Amino acid sequence: MTTSASSNTTGAVAKADAAKEAWLNQRRAYRQLRHTKSADYWNDKVEANQSDPHKLWRMVDDLLGRGRTSPSSAIDVDVFSQLLS
Repeated sequence: MTTSASSNTTGAVAKADAAKEAWLNQRRAYRQLRHTKSADYWNDKVEANQSDPHKLWRMVDDLLGRGRTSPSSAIDVDVFSQLLS
């Protein structure tokens, strides 16, 4: 391998490493932003409903997934299993 080819390879690896690091930093920032926005949203909802216990508990139930409609009975477990096999 020549010196020129070696430096090109080294440069490509450095660029790839820098791109990966930039992507990871942006991913971390995005996840942190999502977490912050979600926490702010739910804190605002709790504060808005703190004077009405019924609405507050309905919101908590929604958050926990309680009271959702049951899945469709149009397909049963055996049919679903056959689709997967």
